[in-house]
Amino acid sequence: MVGKIVGFILVTALVVATVLGALGGHNTVTHREDVAIVLGAGFDCDLVGRTEPRPILEERLNQTIRYHRENPAAMIIVTGGNPRGRQCTTEAAAMQHYLRMYGVPDQMILLEERATSTAENFEFSREIMVRRGLHNPVIITSRSHMFRASRTARRMGITANTLAASEPMRLWPATYGREVPAVIWSLVNPPRPVEVE
Repeated sequence: MVGKIVGFILVTALVVATVLGALGGHNTVTHREDVAIVLGAGFDCDLVGRTEPRPILEERLNQTIRYHRENPAAMIIVTGGNPRGRQCTTEAAAMQHYLRMYGVPDQMILLEERATSTAENFEFSREIMVRRGLHNPVIITSRSHMFRASRTARRMGITANTLAASEPMRLWPATYGREVPAVIWSLVNPPRPVEVE
């Protein structure tokens, strides 16, 4: 009996992961957007405060650099705070540093440094968009994360195109292993929608 339950859970997780990958890989980007919203995914600091993105975040940032080369007029919002106060800086600042190193001009990068969740990523990014008069966003995040990110964005008042970053196959057990329960939880307990003026 226990074996059947475990088997059912594993099969269900595999099906959900397959659907997430298929949906997340359906890009709707036009390269005519006026802003890209780039979601954080973790970074490391060394003893002297230098930052290095973890592989998932590096893929998202590399996708952002490619997007910038195709559409250099678009602003870029990098979003992510320092939820546990253990890092040497915020996630957004680490992302900004990486983009700078690869030629993205400072004036094109907008920092959102308060968010500690996907819902807050979009809630606070929307505030920046309103202040800056930006209306046509594209979301850049990992393929496994795109379904939940897009759905959360809509609840936060953002209708956006999508551009998925690839994920190294060796990390699939970790990325999809995290995302499958997160998606199920978000369907059961969706983030509170914001009122759009």
